[in-house]
Amino acid sequence: MKKSLLLLAALVIAPLASCEPPAPPHTGPWDDPLADGETAIHDIKVGTVAADQEVMVRGTVTAKAGNAFYIQRGSEAVYVYGYQPAEDAYVPTIGHYVEVKGTTDAYNGLIQISDVTEVASIQAEGQEITPVAVTNVASLTAADAGELVTFTNATFYEGSVSTTAASNVYVTIGGTRATVRTDRYSGETVNGAFAEIINEASYLDYVNFTGPLGWYNGAQFALVEGATISVSANPTPFDPSDASAQASAKLELDAEYESLKAGVVTDSIELIDFSFGYNVTYRVENVTHADEFPNAISVSGTTLTIESPTPDELPGGQFITAKLHGQLSYDGENYGEELSWNVRIDSFNPNLVTIEEAVTAAQSDDFNSAEWKDNTILRGYVTELYTDLDGGLIQDGEHAVMIYKLASLNFTFEVGQLIEIMGSLSLYNGAPQVGYISKVVEVEDATIEQPVALNVTTGDEYKALDVYDIHRTITVTGLTYVSTEWDESDPYYHYNINFTLDGEAVTVRVNYHVGNAIMDAYKAFTDSLTAGDSVNFTGSVGYYSGFQLSPWTADAFVKA
Repeated sequence: MKKSLLLLAALVIAPLASCEPPAPPHTGPWDDPLADGETAIHDIKVGTVAADQEVMVRGTVTAKAGNAFYIQRGSEAVYVYGYQPAEDAYVPTIGHYVEVKGTTDAYNGLIQISDVTEVASIQAEGQEITPVAVTNVASLTAADAGELVTFTNATFYEGSVSTTAASNVYVTIGGTRATVRTDRYSGETVNGAFAEIINEASYLDYVNFTGPLGWYNGAQFALVEGATISVSANPTPFDPSDASAQASAKLELDAEYESLKAGVVTDSIELIDFSFGYNVTYRVENVTHADEFPNAISVSGTTLTIESPTPDELPGGQFITAKLHGQLSYDGENYGEELSWNVRIDSFNPNLVTIEEAVTAAQSDDFNSAEWKDNTILRGYVTELYTDLDGGLIQDGEHAVMIYKLASLNFTFEVGQLIEIMGSLSLYNGAPQVGYISKVVEVEDATIEQPVALNVTTGDEYKALDVYDIHRTITVTGLTYVSTEWDESDPYYHYNINFTLDGEAVTVRVNYHVGNAIMDAYKAFTDSLTAGDSVNFTGSVGYYSGFQLSPWTADAFVKA
């Protein structure tokens, strides 16, 4: 199998120019006391400096990701987000020693600098930063975020690629799970190199990394411009009796069923049957109320079956619990102790409701008291999907709802499928959606109507849209182009295209989840328009604190 070493950007920074006599290593402004008005990065990271405070910090630029970058001074580092330099202004360059002015900000447990007002280069060659070797992921804290780190010979076990959102490589370091992650700001070069790593890596291959420590509700390794990653063959063949391999398998299984330990299971679960080269044999024991409900919780092969009793059958808030066990084996021989997880079901049956009923309930004044809103089962035809599978739409006749965070589900979504989902119904900026999805299956149901498109040709028809039209498939003809609100400094983000229809203002809101290629196609299309051009639209009725049109594919617009 072909292996490659991918160098994404030069990480080693050149030493300072020599002079007579030679300067000692690492001599520069980073060794000086804090400058007038400078805030110590350490004080920002540990909370000595409150959030929303204007600060000035100095450090070496170690890595970049779109309009964000990392700076480090000595052993302290910080993430700088949202810098959009004006034309002809200094652009942060890896290796430069810079001064940054901005505002402290707390985001997902990380203290960073945002609302950047100025970045200036103090010196073209900064301090050479020696990456810290990571051997224990659990010891990392938010105070370490942003620092240059490195690890070697971590074992690869899985990867996922997205060209528009985050891509991940999952490894184990010293028996602990860890994630190497890109995001949509990492750029095509980094994401392309990352995709090659993932496609060529095999289970238990060695992965080496050097780059900044990222943080998003926990430690991650940020694969951005300035970082390096490589993969190589593991010279040691898989040994099922090896304690490290067993530890990795147990970590994978525990992470897979973490939700069972304290959560509530409402439907059958397909259990994984392959874990780091092992097979897994499951069994269930200690089922409460087993005499009354012998089939409430059972396992057959790799399927955990749940048959929830009704409230009448199991009244008074009672519940049924059991213990699920998993035994690792290889070639017929068991290894290690059994793993176990708690399984619990409450005495309720989730409600199967129509999309119309769900939308009606979501818009009602007493929606928050609806007992079934957290366990809603809906059926509908898939009409739209985001490129990164963060969201999609399902429709039943004239009514539709958004389903959110599809990428986290082990299901292949396709437009035109009739699916059943179970999740939590909520309103997001006035639009109904189903999130926290615990189940999705393809079904057959003759009672579900094919999606019916809404055809709009006049401004009065557009003004007549109501909450029952949100997310519905729509065709609008005769739009008059006005302008495009496009942020050139951050091209891959939500933006608006403005039209009128019989004098009525109509906004098309482009969401970055459609993907870079589709956004580029929209930008090229709007660049070809002049004010007054007539355009037809096919997409869905969007809603974000007001009605908009929502395109999902590259062919949403055509000139009339």
